[in-house]
Amino acid sequence: MDLWYNRGMEMTLNKRTSPEQTPNTASKDILARLMASENIIVEHSAQAQTASFNTKSRVLILPMWDHMDDAMYDMLVGHEVAHALWTPMSEWEAAMDRFGAINRGMFQTFVNIVEDARIERMIKAKFPGIRRDFYAAYKDLAERDLFEIGGRDLTELPVIDRLNLHFKIGPFLNVPFDGTEQADVTALENTKTFAEVVDVAADLFQRYLDEQPEPETPENGETPENGEGESDGPAGNPQGAPAEGGEEGDEGTGNGIGGDSDAEDGEGESGKSAGGEDSGESMDDDTDTGEGAEGKSNSNAGESENGEGEASQEMEDNTAYSSETQRGAGSTQNAMDRAVADMADQYARDRQYYSIPDADLDKIIVDYKEVHKDIAASIRSRSTNFDEQWATASMLMGQFERDSKKTINMMAQQFMRRQSADEQHRTSVSKTGLLDMNTLHTYKWNEDVFLRNEEVADGKNHGLVLFVDWSGSMTDIMEDTIKQMLQMVFFCKKVGIPFEVYSFTSQRRLPEGATSYYDMTDEQREEYDRDCQQFGNCDWLCQFTLNNYLSSRMSAREMKTALVHMMWLARSMDYYSGFPCPESHNLGSTPLNEAIASAMEIVPAFQKRNKVQIVNTMFLTDGEASSRLGYYGADAFLRDEKTKRSYDCSRRGDAGGTTGALLGALSDRTGANNIGIYLNNAKTLRGYYEDEQVAQYKKEGFASTTKAGYTEYFIVKANKKVENDLMDNVGSDASFTKLKNAFMKSSASRVNSRVLLNRVIDLIA
Repeated sequence: MDLWYNRGMEMTLNKRTSPEQTPNTASKDILARLMASENIIVEHSAQAQTASFNTKSRVLILPMWDHMDDAMYDMLVGHEVAHALWTPMSEWEAAMDRFGAINRGMFQTFVNIVEDARIERMIKAKFPGIRRDFYAAYKDLAERDLFEIGGRDLTELPVIDRLNLHFKIGPFLNVPFDGTEQADVTALENTKTFAEVVDVAADLFQRYLDEQPEPETPENGETPENGEGESDGPAGNPQGAPAEGGEEGDEGTGNGIGGDSDAEDGEGESGKSAGGEDSGESMDDDTDTGEGAEGKSNSNAGESENGEGEASQEMEDNTAYSSETQRGAGSTQNAMDRAVADMADQYARDRQYYSIPDADLDKIIVDYKEVHKDIAASIRSRSTNFDEQWATASMLMGQFERDSKKTINMMAQQFMRRQSADEQHRTSVSKTGLLDMNTLHTYKWNEDVFLRNEEVADGKNHGLVLFVDWSGSMTDIMEDTIKQMLQMVFFCKKVGIPFEVYSFTSQRRLPEGATSYYDMTDEQREEYDRDCQQFGNCDWLCQFTLNNYLSSRMSAREMKTALVHMMWLARSMDYYSGFPCPESHNLGSTPLNEAIASAMEIVPAFQKRNKVQIVNTMFLTDGEASSRLGYYGADAFLRDEKTKRSYDCSRRGDAGGTTGALLGALSDRTGANNIGIYLNNAKTLRGYYEDEQVAQYKKEGFASTTKAGYTEYFIVKANKKVENDLMDNVGSDASFTKLKNAFMKSSASRVNSRVLLNRVIDLIA
């Protein structure tokens, strides 16, 4: 994430050495899923001070660290994925009270250290390439002395700390062990299961308890205060362990660098219930600041159910680091936890994750039967000269269909050519083992006298879902837009691929008898508002409709009537044509984002119904979305709960903001090609696109790019009419000059049209 762009340059130079040191977080999301062999959710949090993994929701939280390079990030991801793969949460919970609740926090530290050695060894065996990342990351941590061992005599460290150092930074540090302790090293190296980890940790912890001095009993009978590390003993509170009331420490099982100690940790929200009881959901490592894996304040994490907060206060007291407690068992891990917390990027802005809403298609789509029933009723009631206008619309539709044959045949030819090439690519020839009697007489000079068999692998069938912008800004080009849409329908019919055509509009069907929202009765208005609740996972009322104008499900008679209706609609967009526009089919705003979100449900259903392998979605519009469905802010991210992927909504321009994020999600969820055709009124693209596209737009009347989230995005001059053959418009008495100019213009138009159509067909095929 390019966070340094949000800061001053001087701050940038002081904090980071180069932009290349900031990893691509999107690639780390993919890495985590691949290593986990599971489609886990990955989130990046500016407040998280260490990595964590929630075993119930399957969410991996990664922090935003300052000056964290790829090796550190990959090591962190690898460590947490290892916990996700091999640390059993149920067994972890059962093991933590092995020495009683009062010793829970310290024993967890021992288990963490032993478990880290096991799971890091396993992840490096499963993915040998990550070994170099672990090596580089731990080398960096060792050189910065983040374990706080500089100047200390390592022989004085408890054996658990020396084991921690040995298995994390052993390649850079000669950690001393005597003969008995060498057996502990071997024991950690040989752990295969989590049960063995617990047994080894229990043996080490019991020996640690046995080595502690007996607590002194004051003459007045009072026990010493917790947190000072002076009264710890076998029956007391081990150094750094939570006092009673705070013993329900976070049951984290690891972070990017190792385990944690609940002696110094608050509770992470993802791993706790409201009453301070551990829910067993999270394998996160909180730091001594009291912040959980999800980076939210945990000041009340230790409160009892009565809300008095006594446990929280006692735990807070125990988080204080004195020179004595820093020397206790687990001090190297505690130091590491503090260092990790300090590495959090204080300038990073926390990301806001939003779920992609689920479309309620029953409230959104008006099926073609209802659409054309409404159109038929409306134009009959509103036209003062219906029979004549219907005949005119029928004649215009027939003429346009005939004029389009050349263009459609060219598109079909290109499509079939691509299909033939694909079929040839899938054809294999093999010998049958049977003699070819027609070539047997050539056996003296020809060894190939056997019959051959050609096998053609099954090809891929296709489908098209087309969305047309039905907004007011399309008024001047709506007739041409409808004709372009009709040509795509003619093409689909010609080559026999299923299709659906929708308009996306803010105009909704009104109850019978109502001409506007304000004409409705209270009951009608209540039902209307309820129907506007078209998306789950959000609270918006979206006045949004998808009118299903054309479909390959139509019968021949239905299609013929629907095509005449479409020509009527095309003519009605011209105010002076005399064709009245049917009610509920006037132009409105541009709910493009809602259309894309709906396509995530429409395309899979279309694919399943028609048994097609490749679905292409095409969006024909003249501008950006004017939608209620939008996510804004510098760090807004959309998350698809089905694919578990996240998409950046904050970027404009190339990435396309919310629209680009939704298009990316649509492509990932459905596998469809997303083709955008943007009808542009501008005479030039200069200032908005590259020089190559500016020149192409000027010369050919269109330009293409992969920007804005589409598979390919075509910017077409909005005044570019659907021309089939300009020579047809030349009269028989035309002069030579007029004929020449018309021929040259027609040729150029056909060439430009062919380039655009061929590119579209290449994508569809």
